[in-house]
Amino acid sequence: MNSPYQRFREMEDNKMMLQFKGEVTSQIIEMFLSSTEQKLEEQQIKTSVRKRIFNILVECLQNLYHHTHRNLSMPDGSDPKSAMIQLYMRPDAYIIESGNFIQDKNIPPLKKRLDSINKMSRDELRNFYKQKLNEEKDLEAKGADLGMIDIARKSGNKIDYSFENIADGISFFNMKVNISKSKPK
Repeated sequence: MNSPYQRFREMEDNKMMLQFKGEVTSQIIEMFLSSTEQKLEEQQIKTSVRKRIFNILVECLQNLYHHTHRNLSMPDGSDPKSAMIQLYMRPDAYIIESGNFIQDKNIPPLKKRLDSINKMSRDELRNFYKQKLNEEKDLEAKGADLGMIDIARKSGNKIDYSFENIADGISFFNMKVNISKSKPK
């Protein structure tokens, strides 16, 4: 196990700005967003980039809040309500990374949506977003689609994701979003 100083150095080297692990509640969302806003202002990040980071962070936090499983039986003793989110900086981008437990049966439709979104151009994403807004469908599914589409639109990049099987029927879903420091093309 790393020493406290080694963990500090790792966070420093990765330019970790904020991170959280635990149950995502409405109070946690408010606190995390408030801290993020303050941190982004302190860093004197351009307003346009700051807005993109903030909007994507809101979508990621809402995904964690709405799609964290509260009733899974975790064989390793993990809290199924627990999730993680972090914001860190690279030389050319800001990275928002989130993760939560997911039932394996929910992976295929999520993977299909993400792969479909990742294949779209900016214009296709914009048109698909408008189309989804106008559809009269299940509001929860519609919200999930809109959020992922918005993340891809605002970041200007593909959504990087993975699923790690941790137990029978349960995986850990990790999503990483790169937000370029320059305006997306």
